[in-house]
Amino acid sequence: MPAYVRYSIKCRLDPVSSGIYRSALDTIWRALLGEEQSSEAIKAMEAECLNSIPSEDDWLRVGEPYSEDAGAAAVFAIRTLLTCDPNVAIWAAQRVIDAVDDFVARVENQKSDLGSSMLSSQALIEKELAFQVWIVKQLEDSLDSVNWKAALNKLRERAQDHTSSVFEIDMNE
Repeated sequence: MPAYVRYSIKCRLDPVSSGIYRSALDTIWRALLGEEQSSEAIKAMEAECLNSIPSEDDWLRVGEPYSEDAGAAAVFAIRTLLTCDPNVAIWAAQRVIDAVDDFVARVENQKSDLGSSMLSSQALIEKELAFQVWIVKQLEDSLDSVNWKAALNKLRERAQDHTSSVFEIDMNE
């Protein structure tokens, strides 16, 4: 969500609009942890989040291309909660991979030494893929666990840390 937060700051969105995706993700986590959520409220949240995804013109204007991916990934996460369809969860993960891939392509286009850029770029992509594999493993391991809520809380904390650093890699290595 950092890309959307930067976008919202640059566009001077109000605090509620700025926090729409963080609020949606918090709602999803609470639902996963057993807090009852009405399907009507989640559907309304999905519609609100869908309408808040920055258009290409908007993110181009402020230079935050990944804000659209962040919004779309959040909407797919909400839809996953509503439908329990694993394919929708894959679409959410794919938006993150697409954003990382685009980021790598942009950095590589700015580099004159393509060889060193390729190594750093590969490390960034591997970091994201490894994180997504870790998530699936954590979920699988917690399915039959007595402490599944603790496992989900750990996953939530790690995901929040990860999203704030996904694009933090030294591309000059």
